Amino acid sequence: MSIITDHAELQKLCEEIDSSGRCAMDLEFIPERTFEPVLCLVQVATDHSAHIVDPLVLPDLKILWERICDPKILVVLHAATQDLDLVYGLSGLVPQNIFDTQIGAGFGGFGYPIGYGKLLNQLLGVTIAKTESFTDWLGRPLTTSQIEYALEDVCHLLPMYDKLCGILQDQGRLSWAEEEC
Repeated sequence: MSIITDHAELQKLCEEIDSSGRCAMDLEFIPERTFEPVLCLVQVATDHSAHIVDPLVLPDLKILWERICDPKILVVLHAATQDLDLVYGLSGLVPQNIFDTQIGAGFGGFGYPIGYGKLLNQLLGVTIAKTESFTDWLGRPLTTSQIEYALEDVCHLLPMYDKLCGILQDQGRLSWAEEEC
């Protein structure tokens, strides 16, 4: 697994997002010890693959933020508020077509707020290790464990979304969740 550190690789990721019409995203950032949160890692998954973007090496993520805020592209996140605040703060763009699986889970009867790992297990039967939950994301190079953790945090979001939407559709609540998101 390579980490995206140059504009050509970032452009390829953006083209993959464009062709998919949807993506999942998670951010790792340091919210404490600084006046403003420091973005340390961006994880993005499409229907084809998962990627890590290193904003410490590649700080200009304008073309990625444009996709995240494009109303034609669905962006799936879990517990999205802080991530979306950070995207807005870094880009000045307002994310438009968002689905927060935590909010959707609440409408689906899974409880609110529900953690990512618990929801993932309930929806897809997948258990993930949360060994790097409190890691120092500013440190480089990233360890194999950190990279695996970061990818696990994003690679299941689109299948979770698909399963959750089916449940919400059956309950007649999908439009409620979409409106709230």
